[in-house]
Parts: sequence; C-alpha cells; structure tokens
Amino acid sequence: EIRRLQEESGHWNEVVAVLETREATALAAQLQGRPQDERMRLASEDESLHTWGLCQCFLRASYEAVFQDPAQAVDLARLAVRLSAHLGEAYHPDWVRDLQARAYAQLGNAQRVLGELKGADHAFLRAEECLEASGTGDLRVRAEVLGLKASLRLDQRVFDEAGALFDRSLALAREGSDIQGAAKALLNKAKLLQVRGELEQAITFLRDSSPEIERAGDPRLLARARHSLLGFL
Repeated sequence: EIRRLQEESGHWNEVVAVLETREATALAAQLQGRPQDERMRLASEDESLHTWGLCQCFLRASYEAVFQDPAQAVDLARLAVRLSAHLGEAYHPDWVRDLQARAYAQLGNAQRVLGELKGADHAFLRAEECLEASGTGDLRVRAEVLGLKASLRLDQRVFDEAGALFDRSLALAREGSDIQGAAKALLNKAKLLQVRGELEQAITFLRDSSPEIERAGDPRLLARARHSLLGFL
C-alpha cells in the first residue's frame, strides 16, 4: 500500500506519500466551488495548503480533466504551479523543482488541448528550466515532460522534433522502468506516424507495440490502443 501511494503521489518519502496523499482530498475540498482568483490567492497565502500531496492531487485532477474540460484542466494545473512555488523546507529543493517541472508541463499540455499554443510553449520553457535546475536526474519526470512537449510539437505540425522527443521520452521511460510512460510514448509515436500519412507504418508499429502497452496494465491505455488501431484500419 505504501508503494502504491508513493507511486500515486510521485514522492519518494513514505511519510509524505501516506499522510499527504490521504489529507489531499480534504484540503482540496476547502477550495472546491470557489472562484479561480480566490483559489489562487489561497494557494499563495494559506500555509496549510502548501503540501506536496495537494499539489499532486491537482496535477492528477488536471490530467483527468484535460480532454473533458480543458479550461478546468488549465485552472487546476495553474493551482498546482502556484502550490509548487510555495513548498517549504520540509521538501528537498531538487524534488520540488521536479514537481514544478511536472506542474508546468501539465499546464502546457492543458493549454495545448485548449488551443493556447503560445502559452503552452512558455509553460514548457519553464518546465525545462526547472529540470535543468534540478539535480535528481529523475528519468520518469524527464520522460513525462518530453512526452507532453512532443504532443505540443505534433499539434504544431513540427513532425521531426515531435518524433525525436517521443523517441527520447520512450528511451527514458524504459530506462527508468516506467511502464506506463513507455506505453504512452508508443501510442503517441503511432499517432505521429498516422498524422504524417504513414498509415501502414502506424498500423505495424502499433501492432508490434501492443505487448508492451498491455504490460502497463492501464485499461485506459489499452482502450486507446485498440481504438487507435481500429481507426487506422
């Protein structure tokens, strides 16, 4: 259970993973229903909200909302960015920078889906600055940021850069034993091939990648893979 909560929270410390993950729902409820301006103000001023678990909670909520309600996903990601800027000395500064990188990358991803591509570019620039300042070398975080940036480049139709970023994200995810991250990179690489008009290559690539995607054990990724293959066919 502790390992699961560590994975869910994205934090290596067992105490943070267990306590803050469970407290995050109650803290998030304090902000529910409030206007975004007020939520942002409280995220800056209310020290009781300055926890890793709450920041991670908003990151996860933004990720889940991004395709159903991208405007809400942007608001939630902005809250995560704001909270990550106020985490105190209880957390190692390099781990905080990684969390800030993830928050900016999720903001950029939500802005991409909303169509705010210039804002997304700026968010990914900030995410990369945070990664450069961090000393953790966390492969999973880097894979996540690069994968989301690659999706932006795909939407911008900068196909060569998108392909290179997907490849780097896939390599880092595999090296970091991030099975879900690798599955996402494989699915996105197949989408890139399809968008470029290389339909036969996309079908072959996705079929060859199916065993690795299935190993991720994520029903949503598996459904996405099947839906994509049916669309390609």
